[in-house]
Amino acid sequence: MALLWAAHHPGPFPDVPFDHRHDLAYLEFNMAGCVMTYLRNDDVPGPGAVEVLRDCSVTLDNNNDRNGCRTATP
Repeated sequence: MALLWAAHHPGPFPDVPFDHRHDLAYLEFNMAGCVMTYLRNDDVPGPGAVEVLRDCSVTLDNNNDRNGCRTATP
């Protein structure tokens, strides 16, 4: 997980329409909190993390559909 986060974190913000950036920034914020808690807790997710990440997955799928991107989430 730490390697994946390290590879993702410094990446550029995706090139999406301006009015969709708020949704993606909110997703980034929520996912970052879950990942950082997971890493600090020796690979134990924080309370509610699974639900938060599931909600993020649905929101990301909706954004991908709106932006014409293929969805890669299960």
